[in-house]
This record gives sequence, C-alpha cells and structure tokens, in this order.
Amino acid sequence: VGGTWRIPRQLAVLGELVAAAGLEPIAVTGNGFVTDVGGYGRGFTEFRNMMREKGVINGYLPGRLVLDAALARLEVHQAKPTLLFLGTVDTHGPWVARKPWIDRYSDPAYRGPFVVGGTAAALGIIPGQMGCTIIPPPADVERLRAIYDSAISYHDARLGDLVAKLQAMGIYEQTMIIVTADHGEELFEDGRCGHGGSLRETLVRVPLLIHYPARIAPGVVDEGVEQVDVLPTILDALGAEAPPQLQGQSLAPIAAGADRGWARPSYASQFEYAHTMRIGRWKLKVGKRGVPTTLDVVGDPDERIDQSATRPAVRRLLTDSLGLFLATRTRWHKRTMGVVTNLAPGAAALLEQTP
Repeated sequence: VGGTWRIPRQLAVLGELVAAAGLEPIAVTGNGFVTDVGGYGRGFTEFRNMMREKGVINGYLPGRLVLDAALARLEVHQAKPTLLFLGTVDTHGPWVARKPWIDRYSDPAYRGPFVVGGTAAALGIIPGQMGCTIIPPPADVERLRAIYDSAISYHDARLGDLVAKLQAMGIYEQTMIIVTADHGEELFEDGRCGHGGSLRETLVRVPLLIHYPARIAPGVVDEGVEQVDVLPTILDALGAEAPPQLQGQSLAPIAAGADRGWARPSYASQFEYAHTMRIGRWKLKVGKRGVPTTLDVVGDPDERIDQSATRPAVRRLLTDSLGLFLATRTRWHKRTMGVVTNLAPGAAALLEQTP
C-alpha cells in the first residue's frame, strides 16, 4: 500500500554494479514482472523479457526456449567478461506435466482433469489474489504435486544443458553459476495452492547453489542465509566493494568455514503483517494477531505442531531473536552488524544510537 513496483533510482541494481566492476551484463528472462521499465534492466547492455514479447504476464514459456536464447547471446559476448542473468518460469503456473518425469512421479494411468497440466483458473484463483478457492480430491492433489516435481526435474535437465554448453565453450571452470528462485509453491499442504498466502517452508525455503571453484569452497553450508546475500557475494567474487545500501553479506567466508557453528538465522516477511525467522531446525512465525508459533521443521516438516508450550526455551530464543530484528530492522545492516544470533563487535552500540 502506497508503494511502487518500480525500483527507486537511488537504489543500485545488479546490472549497474557489475558493469562498474568490468562485466558486460546481459539478460534473458521469462518472468513477466522482471522488466526493464520496472528498473531491473538498469545497467544491462541487453535486457530481453520473452514473456512480455508474448503479450502476457503469466503464460507457458518452456525453459528450453529461454535457455537457447540466452546461450545464443552469450556466444556473441564470449570475447569479454560477461554476466548473464537467465530467468526461467517452468515451475510457475500454468503447471505443465513434463515427460519422462511425470510418468515416474505419477501413475501413467491417471485420467483426471490434470493429465497434461493445471492452471490457476481451474483451481479458482481470482485475478489479483494468490490462493485457491477449489481444493481437488486427494488423487488430483497428488497429480498436481507430481506435475510440479516434473517441472523441477525439467529445470535440472536445463541446468545440465547450461553446464554442458559452458564446458564446450571452455569456460565452465572460470564461470560463477548461481542458481536460486524467488519463491516456492504451496500445493494444498494447508488447503491452499499458489504463493503469497503464507510463510510455509515450501514457499520461503528456496534453492541456493553456487559454483565458482576460484572463490567459493565446495560443500554444503547448513546455515541460514538470505537472498540479500547473493549480490554482495557476486561483488566479492569480482573484487568489487559493495555499496553501503546493500544489506547482505558475501557468502564466500561462510563457504570457507568462517563462523561455522553459530546458528545463523534466515528471515522472511509477508506484506509486513506476518514474519518468520528460522534458526537451525527451529522456526518462529508471527501473524496479524501477534501470537508466536514455534515449529520444528525437521521433526515436523508439515509445520503442524506448535511447540511453544513444550519448548519454552526454544520459543524464548526465537522470540528474542526475531523481536530484536523487527524492532531495529530499519537500521539493521547485516554486513557491519552481523546477525541477531552473532552480533559483530560494536553492533550493540550502533543499534543503541538514536535514529
């Protein structure tokens, strides 16, 4: 309310920052909302939105087409250091069943309404809202989940195509690859489908894979990180200074083992009236009523059991950590202050200063 869908000019964006660091940024995306006029294209030499070319916002645009278009442009620019922003939308609605995976994940004899896919309209999603009004029978729900899984496997195959192409070009080991997503999808775990309706793990916990042997140590980092950390990581890999307005931290030190053992939080919000913070296996959610819910997302992955009463110490840890962050978030600066579970030296004094 009262906001704008355009990125304000005073905020530095990806294309501008990497261009200043010596890369030529180009983009090919299928996300109808990631647009040049929205400010995402600032600094890019080329910025192509293939979904907008179709004249729609949410439509069917196979990732292979987006990847092929992006790789064709990368070949043109391969003589100079280049950043390629590549955005696919196959796991977004409409959900399309992808072979051969759908027949592995679902009964090939299925004859319900979702044989080839599913749409938001068929599930009663109202334009401008992000939830279903129609809950299908269990067999159809399982089919929709299998369709979603088949789209993820389709994405995996396209990532393999990308790696193979970079290897054929002889630049794979010199290329930083970051794979992530903007959100997940609910598929009736709580009587809803779509996204934007809750802060469940199926929505807010997304993949983050980084390949860059020169600067990022291989292995699994089982710590809480956030998407605000992605851009500082890119700039760190380029040897460029991140501007003060960027809130995140480079993930290179964490990947190398720095600060391991301190459980780092990850935070997400929903339209500023609901908030969640996860620390290790524990997660706190606070909605409009202000009553916290304590969840063990490892032992209870469906997030059904509120353990606030049975785990009072965990609840206190989570409420203290989330409360400190929410009370100071307009002044919090992660790169200089650290995180709420591991404050940097001097962070407390900075937070106590009068705004």
